[in-house]
Amino acid sequence: MRQLRILGLASIVIVALFFTFKFYIADLHYYNVKNNVERWRKDPTSADLESIEKSMVRIDKAISLSSDNALYYQLRGQLHEWKSYISPLDKRFHLKNATSEYKKSLVYRPYWAPTWINLAWVKWRLNELDEDFELYLANALKTGAQQASVHYFIVDFAFAQYNLKSAKYLLVYKLLPLHLKMGLQNPLSERNVLKAIKERNASELACRLLKSEPLRLRKKIPGCR
Repeated sequence: MRQLRILGLASIVIVALFFTFKFYIADLHYYNVKNNVERWRKDPTSADLESIEKSMVRIDKAISLSSDNALYYQLRGQLHEWKSYISPLDKRFHLKNATSEYKKSLVYRPYWAPTWINLAWVKWRLNELDEDFELYLANALKTGAQQASVHYFIVDFAFAQYNLKSAKYLLVYKLLPLHLKMGLQNPLSERNVLKAIKERNASELACRLLKSEPLRLRKKIPGCR
C-alpha cells in the first residue's frame, strides 16, 4: 500500500511538472511576441510581414499549449491588425480575423475593457459604425471607463467625428470632456491623447472643453492657456 501511495504521489508530481513546464513554454512564446509588438508600436517602420508571420507562429504555439488564455487570443488579434497595416490590399480580411480573435479572447475574459475597445477600433477602421460598434463601445465603458485605452479611443473618435461633422459625434460628445481630462491625467494615455489632439487639429476645441480645469492640465496642450 505504501508503494502504491508513493507511486500515486510521484504520478501527481510528474503531471504537475508537465503542466507547469507546458505553461512556462507557452508564456515564453507569448512574451516574445508581446515584446515584438511593443517594439513595433515605438517604431512602426520596424514591422514587416516576415517578422509578423514569425510572431504568428509563436503565438499559435502558445495557444496550442494553453488554449484558454484570453491574453494569447488578444495578442493574436493585434498581429492580424499589424498585418492590415503591412498589407493594405488585404486590410478587410486581416481586420475580420482580428475581430474573430478578440471575440475568442472575450470568451475567457468577458469583462476586459481593452478587448472591447479593440473591437470598436476595428469596426471604426472598417468604417462600420453600426449597432455592433455601439455595443462594443458601451461594453468598454461598462467594464473599464477608467482604462487608458478607453480614454484614448473616446478622444480620438470624438475629434475625428467632430471634424467630419458626423452625426456619430453625438455618440460620445457627452463623454468627451471627462475622458479628455482623465486621458491627460493618466500617464498611460497622456501621450496618445496629445497625439490625437494634434493629428485631429483639435487644440482649440480641447482647450474649450477644459476651460474649468486647472491651468497645469490645460498647459499640456500646446497653445492652451
